[in-house]
Amino acid sequence: EWERTGNTKYRDKIIAGMKSISALPNRLFTGPKALGFDPATGIITTECDLKLETTNHLMTIMGGFEGMNEMMRMIDLPEWRDAWL
Repeated sequence: EWERTGNTKYRDKIIAGMKSISALPNRLFTGPKALGFDPATGIITTECDLKLETTNHLMTIMGGFEGMNEMMRMIDLPEWRDAWL
C-alpha cells in the first residue's frame, strides 16, 4: 500500500515491525514459535522465553531473502540490516 499510494502510515508500520524484531534478543531467531503482531501499530512481540533461539526460519527460503533485499534498498534502517545480515 505504501509503495502504491505513498501513504506513510503503512511505511511506518513496516518500520515499527522491523525495529521491534531488531530489538528482540536474538532478532529473527528469537524463540521457537510465531511472534505476536499488533495490526494497529505494526509492532511485533514475543511471549516466549527470550533466551530461546531457533534457526529454523522458513522465511529465509520462501521469498524472504528477495523481499528483505528489496526492503533494505527502500528503507535505510541500520538495526534491521544488522538483524537480517
